[in-house]
Amino acid sequence: MGKYFSQSLKDQKEAEFLQLMQENMPLGEYERKFERLSRYAPHMVNTELTKAKRFELGLRQEIKGIMAAQQHTTYAEALRRAQAISTGLGLEEKILPSSEVSKKREWNELYAENGNGQNKKANNESGSKQTK
Repeated sequence: MGKYFSQSLKDQKEAEFLQLMQENMPLGEYERKFERLSRYAPHMVNTELTKAKRFELGLRQEIKGIMAAQQHTTYAEALRRAQAISTGLGLEEKILPSSEVSKKREWNELYAENGNGQNKKANNESGSKQTK
């Protein structure tokens, strides 16, 4: 990795890894980001136990609270448990991927702009017809 990435980029990605939280991300997206960013901080996930703990640390509170009752000794075990809890709570169904949220926001903004313009135009046309 040292050959291809500058130290400042590695430091930036390590900081990103340290701040990674699931929040409103679907679990699968959080898992992918965790895997990708953990490569920049191998010293923080150098055992299965430390990797599992770091993964759990960033989970949504609803999942993390339930998982706290058990000790997960491997990352794979923690991931499976988080997936089961997330599915059981129906969290995956409620969370829109960030791309869908932005598309919805764009549509709402576009609709609001066009809707207002159309209403004004319709009002002006009806007003002008009435005066003729």
